[in-house]
Amino acid sequence: GLPTEFIWRGETLEIAEVLRTWRETGPCRHGSSESYVRKHGFEVRTACGRKARIYFERQPRGRKRGERWWLFSIESQGS
Repeated sequence: GLPTEFIWRGETLEIAEVLRTWRETGPCRHGSSESYVRKHGFEVRTACGRKARIYFERQPRGRKRGERWWLFSIESQGS
């Protein structure tokens, strides 16, 4: 599930509200005609009022295989 908080630039940001969710799908990587969910995305509001977009990568690839949660964007403090 969605974490209750995350750390960004040394600051712990608590998730207060989920504003929207989405999923990204893609074709099977083994030749099947089926489509699979690749990422689960969340737009959230933090307890301090900032909006952020985070996503969960179901099957991470490459150098950062163990990392599944990513911060895509976050509003600056005054926005």
